Amino acid sequence: MTPILDVKSLTKRFGGLTAVNALDLTVRTGEIHGVIGPNGAGKTTLFSLIAGAMRPTSGQVFFDGTEITTWAPHKITEAGLARTFQRSAVYHGFSVLENMLISMHTGCRVSLLGAIFNFGPTFPAAEIEQADGILEFVGLSEYRDAQAETLALGHQRSLGIAIALATGPRLLMLDEPAAGMNAQEAVVLDELIRKIRDDQGISVVLVEHDMKLVMEICDRITAINFGLLLANGTPEEIAGNNEVIDAYLGVEDLLDEDGDHA
Repeated sequence: MTPILDVKSLTKRFGGLTAVNALDLTVRTGEIHGVIGPNGAGKTTLFSLIAGAMRPTSGQVFFDGTEITTWAPHKITEAGLARTFQRSAVYHGFSVLENMLISMHTGCRVSLLGAIFNFGPTFPAAEIEQADGILEFVGLSEYRDAQAETLALGHQRSLGIAIALATGPRLLMLDEPAAGMNAQEAVVLDELIRKIRDDQGISVVLVEHDMKLVMEICDRITAINFGLLLANGTPEEIAGNNEVIDAYLGVEDLLDEDGDHA
């Protein structure tokens, strides 16, 4: 089966700094795949290269068998690859539902004067129905009319995921979705990521420092350091890899014997 994502010898240099160095990454269709590594390892740069926000110095990116290395970000999104970001970005002064609809934007009419005078944007009924369905899926229905900036961090992250899901992706890339979350919020995130794969059939690749989350939900993990590939494997294989342990994690972080959430 053709992998949903196939990155081949991807390299990105910034002057004398090599942020990503001849990196290979394969994400199988239907899997949850983790990308781990210390700060500065090149993880977010890798995501930006895949999503078209940066151009690589060399190498190739294939999405479901089609090369997308030089595609513009909007074209990559239209093809079925969506990305969330480390920081939750919401439109202040608009409700959760309006944030969804503005982000979907196709076929909508947003009046600047309406926004200024609190008349709000107008949207087709079909888009409102679609947005409501996604909000229900991610567990935000009860907050649809709340101002987006008032949401707790976990709910803002869920809104970011909902906005990405509205593009109809086949692959969802999550950039540190658990950053700053408490243990309860991380459990909700764990369940949501599983639902996205199991109920929607969407493949997921996530960059994450929360090793408890990564080890519990990922089918396979890629570890990188200084832009270089350290190891690929199952969570058990990564947990037992001495190079990965030495470079980043430590046995306690990998195995998390006490079950405490990082």
